[in-house]
Amino acid sequence: MNQLNRTRHALIGDRAFYREVILVAVPIMLQMLITTLMGFADNIMVGQLGADVLSSVTVANKLFMVIQSILFGITGGVGIFISQYYGADDHEKCQGLFMLNLISCLAITSLATAIVIAFPRQLLGLFLTEGATIDHGQAYLGYVRFSYVPFAISLAIMTALRSIGLTRAPLVISISSVITNVVLNYVLIFGKLGLPAMGAKGAGLATLISRLIETGFFIALIVRGNEFFTASRRELHAMSRPILKQVVSRALPLLGNEILWSTGTTMLFWSYSKVHEPFIAALSLVEMSSNIAFVVFGGLGVSISVMIGKRLGAGLFDEARGNARRLIAFASAFSLAMAGLMMLLSPLIPHLVNVSEDIRAMAAVLLRIQAAFYVVITINVSCFLIFRAGGDTRSALAIDSGFVWLFTVPIALLLALVIKPALPVFYLTIQACEGVKLVVAVHYFRKGRWLKNLTGRLTAKQVALEDKI
Repeated sequence: MNQLNRTRHALIGDRAFYREVILVAVPIMLQMLITTLMGFADNIMVGQLGADVLSSVTVANKLFMVIQSILFGITGGVGIFISQYYGADDHEKCQGLFMLNLISCLAITSLATAIVIAFPRQLLGLFLTEGATIDHGQAYLGYVRFSYVPFAISLAIMTALRSIGLTRAPLVISISSVITNVVLNYVLIFGKLGLPAMGAKGAGLATLISRLIETGFFIALIVRGNEFFTASRRELHAMSRPILKQVVSRALPLLGNEILWSTGTTMLFWSYSKVHEPFIAALSLVEMSSNIAFVVFGGLGVSISVMIGKRLGAGLFDEARGNARRLIAFASAFSLAMAGLMMLLSPLIPHLVNVSEDIRAMAAVLLRIQAAFYVVITINVSCFLIFRAGGDTRSALAIDSGFVWLFTVPIALLLALVIKPALPVFYLTIQACEGVKLVVAVHYFRKGRWLKNLTGRLTAKQVALEDKI
């Protein structure tokens, strides 16, 4: 009985714990859910134009995913220090880190935009062979590529606010943006309100306009200066060489991880496309459906930054460890519920787009396969986020990009180029790799190398020891 009580205490929090989770995570999960549902609606509208258009937009967004992952690496790495310095009550360094974050994101997306402008057709040709499908993707990229810089500004501001637990303003702004995007998609794709039907090009223009509006609101929020961070650059001087060296030493591996992870998952997508290119549309249905199930990741990431990163910055290691276990249990329970829901809806979701019956049947099978691994994927993601919050970049690399490139990608290439199994068998094998990753992730979690205070501030026990000496 005592063991049962200890286990229950380790995995189930008290009322104060769940109150904090609700205040921090639920607004982000709601934001992610609305954003994902709106994105789902966008894909349904694009899917009405045919499987080739849906495939082209999916591939074009794979290019953006690589850019997005790089930005996540930068903002996530710097966000670790923002959370911990916020826990150490050091506003000057939080502001300096925010500006450093913003400048870095702008530099990356400016370069990425230039590359996509110069080589759009060549990039799409890495995944697609049909000329008509590539044409649709190029039409979509014609506008979307100019949305990368606005997205970077919004992400840098939003991540900084989330890192210290300010979620309300980003929630309102993001919801407004996605609603605008859906409305504009409907108008521009199909030619409503007297405008011409633009097809894939209309979807790209809608994305650009909505991101510009979103960025305008975020800039106004910072310029106004009522949300902790401001547009001031004065605090950049607080970024002394030791601090910059520490940030780079922690953030650079995370940036490298995001680049390797995004290119690794893109390689997996390429492998799938080599099995049967027309089934890219089925894969896009699986991706947009699983995004709904994984809305927990948005709230989980912020919860870990605030409920673990902040505790680590304050030197409360036992509390951080306990919160980590309970957050993993909370996220797993949510994912289990979503897995059951996705199993039930898998036969219905493919009928929302205008594709062939073969593609619908394949999408339904792939949806059920992925749903079976939702909980395992959630635990793996939770461990990665926890390692990142504590600056344990070695463990984070091991279970993320390291695992993808050293284990999953070689298996995928062997299957795609040599064995060539049916896509469901291929997909099941790749998803099963998450089970192997789970063993590695739990091992590193138990080792506890992520329990680190990165601010350099003494904990209460250390202060007491110093006083005795």
